[in-house]
Amino acid sequence: MTPTEVATYQDDHIFIDSEGFIVKVSGQLIELTATEYRLLNCLVANRGRLLTHRQILQSVWGFEYIDDVDYVRLYIWRLRHKIEPNPQKPQYITVVNGLGYRWSK
Repeated sequence: MTPTEVATYQDDHIFIDSEGFIVKVSGQLIELTATEYRLLNCLVANRGRLLTHRQILQSVWGFEYIDDVDYVRLYIWRLRHKIEPNPQKPQYITVVNGLGYRWSK
């Protein structure tokens, strides 16, 4: 995904307009940091596709962070707690252990 690509997604639970930096969960506006927006945009723009930790790091943080996997884990955790109906049983941001994450909806 290039920085100019825009991800938009909507269902009964969540509305995402990455161009307008708007995320609503159950109709409530959710505040995200700039990094959380970039991560969410990366996942939604590649929905259904498994993204490795390295692909996410390069897209969201830049090449110099390519080995800092903990950044991905921390920000995925933060996003899940903001957008998932049940963060312990994620429906949107799912993991393939040891490989990466995908936007599954």
